[in-house]
Amino acid sequence: MTDNVHEHELHAYVDGTLPEARRLEVEAWLAAHPADAERVQAWAAQNQSLHAAFDAVLNEPLPLNLVRATRRPALPVPFKTMAAMLAMLVTGLIGYAIGLGTPGQAPAAPPYLARDAAIAHAVFSPEARHPVEVDAPTRSICWPGFPSASARNCRRRISARRDSNCSAAAS
Repeated sequence: MTDNVHEHELHAYVDGTLPEARRLEVEAWLAAHPADAERVQAWAAQNQSLHAAFDAVLNEPLPLNLVRATRRPALPVPFKTMAAMLAMLVTGLIGYAIGLGTPGQAPAAPPYLARDAAIAHAVFSPEARHPVEVDAPTRSICWPGFPSASARNCRRRISARRDSNCSAAAS
């Protein structure tokens, strides 16, 4: 298409929705461009054949069941449902208002959290392998009474076992 007439204007011309002044300009442009005029004529013929085939269906009356379905009254909302929704809304708004009124500090962590983290670090950081990767013989050496074993005892036991295995292998 050129800059003067766009394809959407040609479609509007075929559909008959262009303003009168623009329709005259498009007709003059189509007279100068026969290939596009041929396309527009094909579109118009297609529209006419569709109307010939389906206008009878368009003019049929609607089925009575469809008309009744559109006129069905809205379902009444029970009073208890409305009261529950209103209570939830009011509760939510009150909670939101309370949240706005408090200073923006996060709740403090419980005091035992840091202690437990330090103990876990002391127990598991010396271990080169992850606790889930420790095989059965090493587990029985490291954690004979599992919760009460400390990392220091575990290291001593493992190094003593390695030393004894190394000295036995050397002899």
